[in-house]
Amino acid sequence: MPRWFSNSVAMTDFCLLCLPPLMKKLANDEREIQQRLSLDSFSMVPFLSDDLKYHPRDLLKWAYQIVYTRSIETEDGDLQIIPMADYFNHGSDYTEIESKYDDAGNYYAYTSYDVPAGSPLRISYADPRNPSHLLARYGFLDENCPATYCKLLPPTVNQDMLELGYDQNLCYSIRVAR
Repeated sequence: MPRWFSNSVAMTDFCLLCLPPLMKKLANDEREIQQRLSLDSFSMVPFLSDDLKYHPRDLLKWAYQIVYTRSIETEDGDLQIIPMADYFNHGSDYTEIESKYDDAGNYYAYTSYDVPAGSPLRISYADPRNPSHLLARYGFLDENCPATYCKLLPPTVNQDMLELGYDQNLCYSIRVAR
């Protein structure tokens, strides 16, 4: 399981200041949901030790991010972690995986064409026309999305940027999906 995340829940306050307005709103919404769920839910779990219940901040954040970034949303808006399906990569230009649920609620994933061995298996995580959701929830931007160009953060910081107050060391770096 990942130990480091670059999504909105993991961003610093400075990172949020650097985001465009829509992305900042989505990031703040994600952070509020995580904080609200975490504080309420951990205290109600009877089998957790007192150490976890009284000092849960980092563990709560990690658990929330595991569930939220690895789950698949169903048609009724529920989130489910489906073993193996949570390893599918994101694809916006085309995807290899078609999925469906049967009447009993079982999840089926199948390829939509013959996929060569060693090729990635991809599903779409979000609307490919707006990558803001991808950054807020999953912590990456998709270079194939038409609107990504206006949201990319610089890979390096030059002297002019430092003089304007931008400090890359204060902000988590954001991965760009390739």
